[in-house]
Amino acid sequence: MANLVRFGLKNVHYAVFTEGSSGAAGTYGTPKPLIGAVQMTTTPEGDSYTFYADDVAFYATETNAGYSGTLQLAAVNDDFLKDVLAYESDTTSGLTFEASDAVPKSVALLFEVSGNVEQQAGVFYNVTFSRMEGENNTKADTTEPDTVTLNFTAIGRNFTVNAKTRNVVRAHCTNSGDSHDAYDNFFTKVVCPGTDPTGA
Repeated sequence: MANLVRFGLKNVHYAVFTEGSSGAAGTYGTPKPLIGAVQMTTTPEGDSYTFYADDVAFYATETNAGYSGTLQLAAVNDDFLKDVLAYESDTTSGLTFEASDAVPKSVALLFEVSGNVEQQAGVFYNVTFSRMEGENNTKADTTEPDTVTLNFTAIGRNFTVNAKTRNVVRAHCTNSGDSHDAYDNFFTKVVCPGTDPTGA
């Protein structure tokens, strides 16, 4: 069997999360594509602690506080700006604007990476994006596209899995084996732990 390696980034999508009312569970909207993905990086957040006794490391633990990350894109469309970063449209002037009191929406962030054996789809369930970083450069002898960078934090969201409440930060599946149904439905809806990916 070939050694499994991962490479590439594609099919980045976002799905806006709407909180439930009166104790009802929240829901995700239909995933929308974020085309032009260049790079995504994530850094684990949380503290580690080592307790020493008998002159050795006696006990070690680590807390999972999610991830901080960056998503670099060729550009960001107005749908994302309005859906996620809470930009607004002004029908009088025709402008799309960012207000200083805008509050970003929580979303699921979905993506796919390639491999030499199988494809893998992944999702962070509770992502909040910060405002965009970017630069615009003059055109020189060669044309190199400018990009925008979105910083984000990814923390857990509660799901009922095997009759227990679990705080899930991220999940993934592949296009083979037992996870094939989840993979086939991955970018048409947010597949959540504890639910049937086919909707049956």
